[in-house]
This record gives sequence, structure tokens and C-alpha cells, in this order.
Amino acid sequence: MESWVFPQRASLHIRAGDFSQEIEEREEAASDAGLGGLNLLLLAPQVPAPLSVETISSERLNSENRVASTDSAQLMSLDLSSAEPEDAMPSRKPFRLELHNDRCVTALLLELRLDLGEATSPSPVQTVLHLPPASGASHCRRFRGSEFQALEGYFSAGPTSDEGGGLEIAVSLTAIRRDGDVATLSSTFQIPPI
Repeated sequence: MESWVFPQRASLHIRAGDFSQEIEEREEAASDAGLGGLNLLLLAPQVPAPLSVETISSERLNSENRVASTDSAQLMSLDLSSAEPEDAMPSRKPFRLELHNDRCVTALLLELRLDLGEATSPSPVQTVLHLPPASGASHCRRFRGSEFQALEGYFSAGPTSDEGGGLEIAVSLTAIRRDGDVATLSSTFQIPPI
């Protein structure tokens, strides 16, 4: 007989993600003149589209060194036995992420962690939010850890305005350079209903 365990707590965390290798390999293939007339872009890795959303397992994320921040920031923590529905949608929640020197931020990673008490908690899945391009670029924006020490920002979530359902996530970022200068970015991501 199968039994179900309802989570006792849920928490939402954010980290910085690094998908720059695919972007750089694709740019290198695009700048190459070709090999005997062969278009090398056909062999280059696929690059995530700016503002796209995908999921990836935590195991794969860690094994492929995709995490660009030194730690995660908690956006929400709920006791599911007493939480109200409106508690599940963080409204303008601040966060700060310190960055690894040898990584490059191209995405934000959202992780929903469930606490099942005595039972084994499932391995979290990351929702990847690929950053929009800088003006004039075609690929996701990149914040290199060698140039930027931290990301500070605000995270908001709520239902989409259309009738199809889903979730709308708004992120406002300030990337802090190691010399003290800053770069800013604001984006809205649409997560379709499950």
C-alpha cells in the first residue's frame, strides 16, 4: 500500500547560475570563418534563449559547476500547516548573492525545498531564469565573477494576468563591480502552469 507524506515546510531559495560555456562556444563558432564552407554553427551547442525558463536537477547543476554564487539567499519559508495562500507569493523580497571569482552569471536559479519531517525529502529541482541580453547583444547577459563581486536585488512573484494561469516573476538586479561601480537590470519571467 502506498502512502503520501504532506510537506511540513516549504522554502524558496535563489542562487546565481553559469551557462556561459555554451554562449562562448556558440560565439566562437559564429566568429570562425568556417571549415571548407561548412557552417560551424550547426555543430555549436544550443544556447538558452534570453528570458527563457527551464528546469534542471540539483545533481546536474552541481556536477556541471553551474552555480556562480557562493551561497543561496532565502526568499520565503512557510509552515504549510498554518500558511495562508497569499504567503506563498513573495512581494518585493530583497536578496544578495556573493559571486565566485571564476564563474560568470548568466541566469538566476530558483529552488523550492520541501521538508517532509521524518520522511526523505525529494531532491530539489532548479528553475533556471536566463537573463536578458545587454543592449545590442543576442545572447543572455553575463556578469563575470572576475569583474563583479555580488548581485543585489528584489524578487517578486504573482499569478499571471492572463486567464491561462501560471506565474509571473519580476526581478530587479544591481550587479556590484569589484571597483565599486554598478550595472542594473530588470526583467519579468513567465512560468507556465504545470
